[in-house]
Amino acid sequence: MRPPTIPPDLIAEFGDPEQAFGPNRRTRIGFVVVGGLLLVFGGLLYAAWICKVPVGQWFSTWVATAMAVGGAVVLYGAWKLPANWVFVCPRGLVRKRGTRWEGRGWSEAVRFEDATLGNRGSGIRQSRLVWNFGHEWGFLADTVADYDRLVESVRGKVPEHSPGANL
Repeated sequence: MRPPTIPPDLIAEFGDPEQAFGPNRRTRIGFVVVGGLLLVFGGLLYAAWICKVPVGQWFSTWVATAMAVGGAVVLYGAWKLPANWVFVCPRGLVRKRGTRWEGRGWSEAVRFEDATLGNRGSGIRQSRLVWNFGHEWGFLADTVADYDRLVESVRGKVPEHSPGANL
């Protein structure tokens, strides 16, 4: 997937991007597979209800409806989920969330933290960059392609003199 073109005003402020990190395609593909399976199984249960297969009329109807609606919601979400991009630039970090662009200078960074929940390989791998005035930008491994390279790159850019930098 090609990264979008950064608006000229953000390039002027933060410089040309050194690295670009796009959406994690595996997550989107996973949503499509799960949503498709829910739709198929919901359709099969609905077909069993129509053919009066003795699965239990009430059970088949409600489960089929729930599976089909759930599958449709998951597929719609995967389709409508905006492609988020992160650009590491010489003078700051730029991101695109849906249609919205925003950027922050490295001088505004207070610290970069590993905020992973869970332990021993299970849990949610995530990190966050804390900016002045309490603003945070979070990054989830499941939503960012090449998450480990992003973490390494951002961690190297946070100013060393910042209190609590690179925790």
